[in-house]
Amino acid sequence: MIRSIAKVADHTIQIDTVGPSPTLLSDLTYLDMYSKAWAEANDCVEPMKAASGKENYASRHANGTGPFRVAGYQPGVKLVLEANESWWGERTGNVKQAIFTPIVAETTRVAALLDGQVDMIDPIPQQDVSRIQADPKLQVMVGPEARGDLPRHGPGARRAALRQREGQEPVQGRPRPRGILPRDRPPTRSAKRSCAARRRRRPRS
Repeated sequence: MIRSIAKVADHTIQIDTVGPSPTLLSDLTYLDMYSKAWAEANDCVEPMKAASGKENYASRHANGTGPFRVAGYQPGVKLVLEANESWWGERTGNVKQAIFTPIVAETTRVAALLDGQVDMIDPIPQQDVSRIQADPKLQVMVGPEARGDLPRHGPGARRAALRQREGQEPVQGRPRPRGILPRDRPPTRSAKRSCAARRRRRPRS
């Protein structure tokens, strides 16, 4: 998708893509950044492919200044995040720890949710949405999914991609279930990351 990225000024970069990319701005939110000095000091400048089975320092160590820090990581088993007490931002929630557990099988994932073994799953299998909605303790969250369904060739495709990129035409999408929350908790911007711990660690009266 991205051919190159060049620095133009201290706070400006130029991105060249291989072809039309109407969802580029949305896709950029999934790109992780870390300190060049940190990567060079720990010999992990080049990314490692997970499928290769090889690791470097960045495979099990995190670099950043976010609201959470990595407290434990077992590939394919679980990821444990704990609140970063030295975070520079304003904390609005009460989450102290969040545990992410990969469950590949859809039936097992849904069963774990309904049995109370986990507090949130994402994504929700379409065939199980009604069953989850019927549980009064759970809430299904639905959000838009950006899709760029465009022909790959021709000037018409390029013009359409440009109009979508400039906001003159909406990117085609459809809502789909994204996850679940306890019903008494309104969804927030950080809900996907925090609700698993939020239900277990309610404020004490």
